[in-house]
Amino acid sequence: MAKRFSLGLNVGVNNIFNTRFAQFVLINAVGFGGSEPRYFYPGNARNYYGGIRLQYRL
Repeated sequence: MAKRFSLGLNVGVNNIFNTRFAQFVLINAVGFGGSEPRYFYPGNARNYYGGIRLQYRL
């Protein structure tokens, strides 16, 4: 019975050194509602993720 089950784990880190970077750059940016245009959007800070997989084989 135990041979029919399997378990998988995964974990990870994006931007492990928390480097500041531009995720998206707009060359001809336009402001909305009288605000200044945004020429770049900052990238994501460090973040973590993980998952668990449980499998049963018939």
